[in-house]
Amino acid sequence: MLELLRRDYKIYTGEIERYEIEFICEKNEEIIYIQVSLSLIDKRTREHEFRPLQIIKDNYLKYLLSLDTLDFSKLGVKNINAEEFLNGEVDL
Repeated sequence: MLELLRRDYKIYTGEIERYEIEFICEKNEEIIYIQVSLSLIDKRTREHEFRPLQIIKDNYLKYLLSLDTLDFSKLGVKNINAEEFLNGEVDL
């Protein structure tokens, strides 16, 4: 969360169909949604973390940050390595 604030995002949390949206980030009238998970290797964890983002039917960007080096991106949700994000190697 501190890194998002440092990048000048206003941060909110939310809920859709009883699923938590961890970070709803707003900057320059654009919104991005972010979920965070240590790892997505476990199929149940992947489903749990992707579900709220997949339910959202707008066209804003959706990200899932994890420490995985494998890319689990799917159905409009981009999986980003959290270390690369924190090191400034990946921009949202």
